Amino acid sequence: MKIDDELKIIDAELITVAMLQVLLSHHHETRWLRRARKDNPHLFPYLPEQPGYTSGYEP
Repeated sequence: MKIDDELKIIDAELITVAMLQVLLSHHHETRWLRRARKDNPHLFPYLPEQPGYTSGYEP
């Protein structure tokens, strides 16, 4: 799988982050991203800043 040099997070990682947010019942995106960065940095080497999590995504 070739990943674009500018791309910091791939589709599968973005989907995983979104699914974990739902499964762990985090309703606030900002709080979830902060917790994911703090508690699991080894699982998420790059997490976009708000509002990059949902905007600017082009497949």
